[in-house]
Amino acid sequence: GYVDEFDAGVVVYTGEGGNVISKENKTEDQKLVKGNLALANSMKRKSLVRVIRGEERWDKKGKRYVYDGLYLVENYWLEKEARGKLV
Repeated sequence: GYVDEFDAGVVVYTGEGGNVISKENKTEDQKLVKGNLALANSMKRKSLVRVIRGEERWDKKGKRYVYDGLYLVENYWLEKEARGKLV
């Protein structure tokens, strides 16, 4: 997956999609569809979004999900990630 950042009430989320696992193991650019489009629409409407993130657990019981609260989407942009794809 992509690395997201959580810092002092600010979340930088890298979006969804593009990290396709296939036999060629190729990735692709992310697109402004589905969840990514929903976040862009939330920004335009100034609607709050609920942030829930998955955390790996040290006790090996699997992932645990943590509710982080309500956030306002302030911006979105495309930039190249380490493999050269747009996220």
